[in-house]
Amino acid sequence: MLRHVTGWPQGRNRIVVREVSLAARHPYRRLALFGTALVAAGILVAVPLALRATRSGSPTCLGPATVGAVSVGSGIGSGVLALTSVPGAGARVPVSVQVDHGPAAVSALQRLWLISPATGPIALSRSGPSCWSGTVPRGALDDVQIASRPDRAAPALARFVTPEPMRSGAELIGRAQLATRRLKAVREITLGRRSLAVRPTLVDTLYSGTTVASRSAGAVERFAWPGWRDGFEWMTPGIQASVILGDTRIGGRRAVRVAGAVVQTPMWMELDIDPTTGVVLADRMNGANHVMTSRYLPIGG
Repeated sequence: MLRHVTGWPQGRNRIVVREVSLAARHPYRRLALFGTALVAAGILVAVPLALRATRSGSPTCLGPATVGAVSVGSGIGSGVLALTSVPGAGARVPVSVQVDHGPAAVSALQRLWLISPATGPIALSRSGPSCWSGTVPRGALDDVQIASRPDRAAPALARFVTPEPMRSGAELIGRAQLATRRLKAVREITLGRRSLAVRPTLVDTLYSGTTVASRSAGAVERFAWPGWRDGFEWMTPGIQASVILGDTRIGGRRAVRVAGAVVQTPMWMELDIDPTTGVVLADRMNGANHVMTSRYLPIGG
């Protein structure tokens, strides 16, 4: 469940105000803004700036160029595991498994195993530094687990019961991108932490005009950022193969939940999008030392 926080706890220390320019920083908003805000709150959040800045590696898994690709995923350790497929009319479908910042023992494997009650173990061969791929029967994706060994007793790295039908969220994400560019101002309320094992820090941020103001644990960070609309992850670098998970409600409003892996970045993301306006109402992110949940409240317009 998404925790919606309004107001601020009483008894805070005095506010410390800092002026920071984002003009020369990396365009990914979460890295610059929340890295600064959480450190200002006295919490070290290790976010791989260099990794995202270089977008290391070429896309070896099924991705944005694969028309109709859909993806399901989850956090794994401090990283992300995503299972991507291209549904079609044939009896067999191509699949790929991408593991970013997962356990070192997994990264060294030449094979991963897709295990389904309908088919038994199916080997996926390494096709890149963080990718394993193969072709499987369609029925194998209904209820599937990913494991490092073919026997059913092997601990599952992840298990998915895929939605039926599997539908790509690309069209809805495109609408969200158009709506984001039209925003005049938006307030974001975020709970962020480096892992689920630690308490989250609340960050309250206002994006308006050419500036961003972020408040967390007695500190206010003000940023000059004319391009903040393109700084959201679903804008830059964007979400690759995605899947519609179903309907939900955010603050009494109907929303459609879409999930996908952020392009060439070890991060899995879910978006709750108003299907009428395209406005993103909430998101959740799970990545390497980077677990966040946010609510968005558009202001004006």
